[in-house]
Amino acid sequence: DRVIAPSHFAADLLQDAGLKKSVSVLSNGVTEDFFLQRDPAKSTPPYDVVSVGRLAKEKQQPQLLHAVAASKHMKDIRLTLAGTGPQQQKLTALADDLGVNAEIGRVSDERLKALYQTADLFVQTSAVELEGMSVLEAMAAGCPVLVNNSSTSAVPEFVTAEEATYAMNDVAELTRKLDAMLDSQALRAAAGVENRAVARRRHHERSTQALAELYAGVLSVAASGS
Repeated sequence: DRVIAPSHFAADLLQDAGLKKSVSVLSNGVTEDFFLQRDPAKSTPPYDVVSVGRLAKEKQQPQLLHAVAASKHMKDIRLTLAGTGPQQQKLTALADDLGVNAEIGRVSDERLKALYQTADLFVQTSAVELEGMSVLEAMAAGCPVLVNNSSTSAVPEFVTAEEATYAMNDVAELTRKLDAMLDSQALRAAAGVENRAVARRRHHERSTQALAELYAGVLSVAASGS
């Protein structure tokens, strides 16, 4: 009777594929565990840059490795690519070839939260996201973010600031935006505050309440026979 999608992008995909049922857009929601206390934005290096996601081709982590390698802050950046997947060995080899200081691989849940809490910048290069939960988790922690403005991703629905997005798959612009973020303590601090407010609007409690109301509405229509 009703289809639920985690983003307008996902809903459009379903309808473009021929779905005729009504679609309700409902975020998966960020749990309170990710609304972490943060220290003030750092004014001096080293800078911790973090990306979280499956180490797979569509996540496009090589873009970030090349951007860090081209950054004027390269020697002061500690990069973490947190995740597992078929591209892990290739990414590790690329980081070595480029001379990028990178930790690549699985992290524990506790370490993941610590990364969100302490990162100077969270970067997401993925080409495809039906919602983008790792970005929302980083935003909930008050972390400044920089994301790929991909036409096949839902993330640009909630990350819209010019300084927080780079043109789809444009590594040169990613490098410029990365440097601009690391150059400005004030920019990162302001972005973190705004990002936490955006994530609050997609809090898990709001999503569960909206889901309950959606079920109640569908059941009410069914009971009335209309």
